[in-house]
Amino acid sequence: MNNLPAIVEFEGMRLSIIDNNGIPWLTAADIARALGYEREDKVSRIFTSHRDEFTQDMAEVIEAPVSGGSGNLRTNKRIFSPRGCHLIAMFSRTPKAKAFRRWVLDVLEGTTRQALPPHRLSQVHREQLRKVLWSQVSRLPQHLRGTAYANAWNDLKARFAVTTYHDIPDAGFPAAVEFVQGMNLATQYGWLIEDENRRRAGSIVILPPDKPRVDIRVSIIASMARLLGVKPSDISSRRAA
Repeated sequence: MNNLPAIVEFEGMRLSIIDNNGIPWLTAADIARALGYEREDKVSRIFTSHRDEFTQDMAEVIEAPVSGGSGNLRTNKRIFSPRGCHLIAMFSRTPKAKAFRRWVLDVLEGTTRQALPPHRLSQVHREQLRKVLWSQVSRLPQHLRGTAYANAWNDLKARFAVTTYHDIPDAGFPAAVEFVQGMNLATQYGWLIEDENRRRAGSIVILPPDKPRVDIRVSIIASMARLLGVKPSDISSRRAA
């Protein structure tokens, strides 16, 4: 996280920031000084008079060390969020109230702790993701793999709203793997596979069945038997004798 600045300035006046979960809050005493009040408790009095108009995210009480103390002494301090500061200034009638309200909106609200960009996909996870995706694509026929591979990457990048899969947050690696494994590329390209199978089937030449081979010797004996008016077996018997 980027830390909030410790000090902000309003019209040359240094105000201490209280970092409350990344939001800059100001103490009642600093707000009183910024508005030009001589008494530091004036802001607390305004808050007490209009307590019902402040929500929990606008005002809090914290424990803080006593300035100039040994470090062991602590006191309660009321602090206000930017919205709380703006509302206090709305009830204020000092000459600086209008300028302070504008400063709260233009400067204080813009001073927030920014989260650092998430870690990108690590090199190890990038390699593993490529292997998982290829295991899906390799099930397709060779001529479909190039298109399927490119389309699958595009679907993955669209899923995580990134321009390159390197920008997928490393914490999102399990979800990326699950997304890739859920791709049913065989169904997506099923019609192409069926066309390919039909094309291959059409290129096969179906040969007619072979005619049975006839023994010439048997054919000659049958012809002689018909001429002599005897059975083929009689001729075979005589030749054998």
